Amino acid sequence: MKISDIYGRIDRYLRSDDTRPRIVNFQDRASLIDFRNHFNVGTAVFKTPSDYSKADEDLMTENLYAEIQSFNGSLFLIGFTSQLRLKGRDALHQFITQIAHMTLKSGKLILVCFGCAEMLHFDDTRIQGLVYAADGATTDLPHLRFIGEGISISKEQKVTKGVDKIGSLVETVNADTLVIRTKKLAGDFPSSMLHIEELVDAYAALCDMDSSTARLDKALGKPEQWAFALKKVTSEGSWNSLVTHLFGSPYALDLAVGQWDRFAGDVQWLYFIALKLFGTKKNWCLNQVARAATSPQDFVRKVYRSILSEDCHSSTFAERYRERKQLLQQMFDVEDDTEVIDYIKMTKQHKKDAIRYLTNNTKLEKEAIINLISTYAEAYSYQELKIILAEVYPDLAAYLDAYSFHGNTWLDAYFTEYRYSKVRNRVSSELREMAQQQAVDHDFLKLLPRIAVVDGIPQEGTFLYFVDAMGVEFIPYIVQKCREYELKLTVTVSHCELPSLTRCNKDFFESYPPEQRTKVSELDDIIHHGKENYDYQVTKTPLHLIRELEIIDEVLRNARTRLMNSNSTSRVLLVADHGATRMAVINDHIIDIDVNSKGTNGGRVCKYTDAVTTVPFAVHEGDYYILASYDRFKGGQPANVEAHGGATLEEVVVPIIALSMATEEIEVQVETKIVEYSFKQQPVLKLFSKSALSNASVLINGKWYAAEPSVDGQNFAFILDGLKKGQYTAALYANGTEVATGLTFELRSKAGSSTGKAGIL
Repeated sequence: MKISDIYGRIDRYLRSDDTRPRIVNFQDRASLIDFRNHFNVGTAVFKTPSDYSKADEDLMTENLYAEIQSFNGSLFLIGFTSQLRLKGRDALHQFITQIAHMTLKSGKLILVCFGCAEMLHFDDTRIQGLVYAADGATTDLPHLRFIGEGISISKEQKVTKGVDKIGSLVETVNADTLVIRTKKLAGDFPSSMLHIEELVDAYAALCDMDSSTARLDKALGKPEQWAFALKKVTSEGSWNSLVTHLFGSPYALDLAVGQWDRFAGDVQWLYFIALKLFGTKKNWCLNQVARAATSPQDFVRKVYRSILSEDCHSSTFAERYRERKQLLQQMFDVEDDTEVIDYIKMTKQHKKDAIRYLTNNTKLEKEAIINLISTYAEAYSYQELKIILAEVYPDLAAYLDAYSFHGNTWLDAYFTEYRYSKVRNRVSSELREMAQQQAVDHDFLKLLPRIAVVDGIPQEGTFLYFVDAMGVEFIPYIVQKCREYELKLTVTVSHCELPSLTRCNKDFFESYPPEQRTKVSELDDIIHHGKENYDYQVTKTPLHLIRELEIIDEVLRNARTRLMNSNSTSRVLLVADHGATRMAVINDHIIDIDVNSKGTNGGRVCKYTDAVTTVPFAVHEGDYYILASYDRFKGGQPANVEAHGGATLEEVVVPIIALSMATEEIEVQVETKIVEYSFKQQPVLKLFSKSALSNASVLINGKWYAAEPSVDGQNFAFILDGLKKGQYTAALYANGTEVATGLTFELRSKAGSSTGKAGIL
């Protein structure tokens, strides 16, 4: 039927006395809109489904039917057939049929249908004659997209709130998709004739906005996290743009991991999601963890545990270990004790090799390393332990380094074994034998008294650090740290006064003006007074060593700062009053001799008495017996951590360390990369120094070799006696100060020579 004919028939109907409803169907939206605009004048009333629905609820047809019966005037129903498409074909057909068969008491009723041609066939020819079907092309019905409350969408999309508006929208809005914000679900309309897409949560909305979201499991985030992501992605336009904005680049996410601990919780989750979406090819650990993790918390745990499945003896382990270690250093500003504790427990599956999976990143791991060394002390050789610690705890490896005391070989072997015993928490038989021998020989008396050394150093330009209880045992560690901080150092060892107590060894400190000195008491507070909760009765392993090394490091860094920033200081002296012994605490043996006096200072000292003329392994000094063994006198209160006051080498041999800034880079070259020897030819190592040096010597495998006289102070020759053929590394010293390390060369015999050792003539 032509549109003009429909207009005419409706006009005549509105002027007539006929009370039967009219049904008008349009197949295209434009014609329907024109019809509405044409008749929406005067007293005509147009009603939509929203007029008979609560907000965001279904159509209440009962209310509509009741109003129709009592309505007096011209009533146009528009949008109803489109609304009832949500209920299904049967509901729509029933509605049309019921309207068609109604007889009004008064007034007029026009039901405007949209796209309902196939439902407007009635057997009753009288009713069929009241149906007007307009000619015109068919307009496709739109799809519906349900958006849940709180779901962000792009500003370009027009959104209507409530399903009650759908009928009107279908018939008035020219769009392929209608976006409806609603609490309803597609499942609420199982028979719907309109296609419904659900974006009832943020995850679904994200999938719609950026298809890459579908690669993510919905379970990876909580509803509020997906909502946060949706808001951000909506603002930026895509995941790629958002990740670029937040983290720099989707293809270099490893560069942003250092901000992990500073990311807010929601941003941490976004970084985790970014890794899931884009991965990172440049970081084995991140890539592996990103694939497997299910949450930011799980991500952190898996970063910690990532190395556990790797064989510590495999060719790839070292690289992956370092990558993970660095990753954790970057991620955390503050230790995550919960995860660290969990990880330490998990490493124990590797038994003695558990130490290889730990790092020095956290205090808890350092403690675990020390505990493992104690537990598996017999399983590690000295060299093996050094190699392991060089990777997992470099500071502790530096502490264990051998050190040559420039001719005092009795100190070399003793302190190498002492440090090894302290770390292992054992008094080795070798150390005990050396200690007992020194208790008889008293070789420390061959050294100068400390005051004699200190007095020989000019006070002008010198600032003195009195480091209470800093023993000779720490010299290798101090040497390594000075290399790192580019500090030049000279080490001299001396002996303190007996007994090795602070009150007997303060003369050097008092000789300096107050403005040129300071005292550092933290070491003594720990080892002597049990500060910072270290107590042998509670913890048997030497966990305090961690803090000892930290304190010394702090002293060195402070000294470096003073040297760099003070115009009046060109030299810093680190001087100790005494050392301390861990072995006396571990040994825990009481001398069964009644000296009629209670021991003091951990049982290391007791008053002299004429009644007892001889005490084994003790030094008689003034009014005191002073133990030079690892025993203690009766009545002496055991030390909390370490003891001092006695006469063991670790208690009485003290360092005087002079520090200055390394102002000149000393470049040294090995002139003879291959050193040959034979029965008739001594092996000679030749070195060249860019800078003139005096009193040059090299240290090779713990043995010193003095340079032959040099004409210019730059070219040096060293005759090497007693070395077997092989690869060697030398360290060069000048005036007792290390100036170059890592000087490698090969020692080999000349062709035809059968000499096993160099220098045998």
